[in-house]
Amino acid sequence: MDYYSLAEELFDARNSRPRIRLDRTISHLLNGEVAILYFLDKHGGKAYPKDLSDELVVSTARVSVLLNTLEKDGLIRRVHNNTDSRLTTVQLNDSGRELIDSRRQQLLSYMSDILSKLGEEDAKEYVRLSKKINSAANEL
Repeated sequence: MDYYSLAEELFDARNSRPRIRLDRTISHLLNGEVAILYFLDKHGGKAYPKDLSDELVVSTARVSVLLNTLEKDGLIRRVHNNTDSRLTTVQLNDSGRELIDSRRQQLLSYMSDILSKLGEEDAKEYVRLSKKINSAANEL
């Protein structure tokens, strides 16, 4: 099988159309600040800024800017270590948790609507293949 030609076909299919609404919706619901909130929620509500930087693949300076915004908006708080300032942790506040829950419900509702248009068999196959693609990409 010529996987390179197949990759070209996939590339053309994904890029020959304007960005679909799903891409824009997911991007909006998972922007930088919200991605930090999701990470915190997924990791017990707290993390070190360096962990956030590694996860988002952005500089620690960019994470600091995002954290400043989130802290100003009352969605997170920074807890400083009295003996080592490098060990400051970021913690998710109740307001941050509420925002994450709301965004998650919006995203799941939207994605559910999209999947329902595919029908049961195709929706299950799409999810199965998406998982397989993610797994293969993580091996590279």
